[in-house]
Amino acid sequence: MAPTRSPELDRLKRATQQVEAIFIKDLLAQMRRGFAGQKDKDPMGEMARDMMDQAVADDFSRTGSLGIGKLLYKNLAEAYQRQEAAKEAAKEEGP
Repeated sequence: MAPTRSPELDRLKRATQQVEAIFIKDLLAQMRRGFAGQKDKDPMGEMARDMMDQAVADDFSRTGSLGIGKLLYKNLAEAYQRQEAAKEAAKEEGP
């Protein structure tokens, strides 16, 4: 079942991209913690790294590089459409 366009599905698309971005940003942060040579705790440097990680994560999620957002969207959009179809069928059947 191919997802049709609706405001709900547009919001779902953005939400699944954001989930992927959060995952990627957390992954980058965890990788940075693993570097033994990071003894420098400069707050400005940490903020710059955090901003860079966020930009990278946003870019990855927008392009769907890992495919996490696409997979989530596909599964959730299909479930949403099945739910909407069931609601329509129930309306047609009446009380």
